[in-house]
This record gives sequence, C-alpha cells and structure tokens, in this order.
Amino acid sequence: MKYYVLSSSSKKGNSTLIESNGKYLLIDAGTKKEKLKDIFNNLKISLKDIPYVLLTHEHTDHIYSLDLFKYSSVFTSQRLFNYLSSKTHLALANFIDVKPYVPFYLEDFKVTPILNSHDGKNQSFGFIIEVENMKISYVSDTGYIPTRNYAYLNDSDYYIFESNHDIKMLINSKRPHELIARILSDTGHLSNLAAADALENVVGTKTKEITLIHLSEDCNNADMALKEIKKHPIFDNIKVQVANYDEVTLGGQR
Repeated sequence: MKYYVLSSSSKKGNSTLIESNGKYLLIDAGTKKEKLKDIFNNLKISLKDIPYVLLTHEHTDHIYSLDLFKYSSVFTSQRLFNYLSSKTHLALANFIDVKPYVPFYLEDFKVTPILNSHDGKNQSFGFIIEVENMKISYVSDTGYIPTRNYAYLNDSDYYIFESNHDIKMLINSKRPHELIARILSDTGHLSNLAAADALENVVGTKTKEITLIHLSEDCNNADMALKEIKKHPIFDNIKVQVANYDEVTLGGQR
C-alpha cells in the first residue's frame, strides 16, 4: 500500500490518494482543479479510475474539486451530503452514508471512519484504512484527538497526520484574534506539540512512516514541525516527513 499527498494546505487545498495493487481511493478533493488534473496526468491515472472518494468535511479546501469526481462513489455523512447538495448543487452519481466507527469495505480496502473535533457544520471524519495487514491512519482538521480514537489509531504502519501550527507563531501572528482563538480551540487544528504528543501515544512496532500534513503557510514550517517530533526518542527509528504544500509527497511502500 502506498499513498500520494497531492497537496496539503488551506490555501492550496487538501487531497490524498491511496493505492493498493492498482486500486485507488481518494481522501478529499480540495486541490485546485487544473493542478489536480495535471497531477493525475503525471501519475498516468485517469480521474475516472478513481471509484471512491472519502470526504472528511465540507470546508472548501477539502471539497473544491469534488465535481471532477461525479462518476465516483462519495462516502460521507448524510447530513454533509445534504449540505453539499443544497449549498453547491453538486451532481454526484453515487453517495453512500457512513457512520462513525462502523467499518465498511471498498474492494480490498477496509475503511473505518473516526470522528474528529472540527468546526464544520456537519460531522468531520478521519479514516483508518486497512488492506493486506497494512494500516494507514489519516487524521486532519481536528482540535484534539478524542479518547475513543486512540484504539483505532494504535500501531498503524503509516500515519498521515495534521501538524498545523506552532503555537507561539500563531499567537504572535497578525491574524485576527477570533481566528487565532478558533484554531487553538478544541474544534480547530492540531498544533505541532499536540500532534507529536498524540503520535507518541499511538505509534508502535509496526509503524514505519509518518507524514505531517496541513501545515500553516503563515504560522508553521517543516523545520519547526520536525523539531517538535524529534524531541521524542520514540520516533528515532521511524521515517518522518512533511507533506509539500502544493507538490506531490510520496509515502508507503515503494
């Protein structure tokens, strides 16, 4: 199993492609349309070759190009689908309602949605994806990790994990006070510190790689995110990388 973080940024959008034995599923479709088309062309993958899209929540940086996948089956909550239909008039061919913590199968992929804590108008999901005894845990856009989620995240082979901001940089930024408070809240985004602490509690003997995603372009950088991770000896033998804002970042089995 391998993955491609296609872009990872509030400004550039968020999309991640998972592949196993030539089969694909996409997590979010927030990458800008022309950029996304170019990426798929370079990967020699047709948009029509993506049968499944897992949707975390309705913020624009996660759904911007969803209409490119009108032939795909889209998996998210009923409430979110109703919201998207009314607000964006998306004509999606197939919609499947998912329930938190209830696993389902997409061919070889076992997918378990977990609930994040984010300030969207609807439920916000992370996803645990398993195939052939390999597990990827995808967590983004959450103010904290709910206690129930730790058991699902435990000892994954690969983590694609939000590390959004450095707390001091955010507090000292020129952003409006209301925005700073939102990001720091329990329904905001994970800081470098919170991400490192959460990961320390879930990595295990199987863990091979961590990819940090959704870094703020204004209140974070790769060096700061990695510096926080390196404070924890448990990560010494685990590959840790930071996803590029708007270039493809590869992970998983090569």
